[in-house]
Amino acid sequence: FLEEDFGAEDFAVGLRLTDKAFLAEMNKALDAMKADGTASQISDKWFKEDIINK
Repeated sequence: FLEEDFGAEDFAVGLRLTDKAFLAEMNKALDAMKADGTASQISDKWFKEDIINK
């Protein structure tokens, strides 16, 4: 781990503003990952902490 703090970093997914169906599916998948703990497991693996439920 680095001693220096580089601050917080936000993440985003780009998609067409008109693609409402894709947005709905993306949100559905992310909600499911949060609900079943998959998102937290991925967070723990890559960030060494749960950044999902902060």
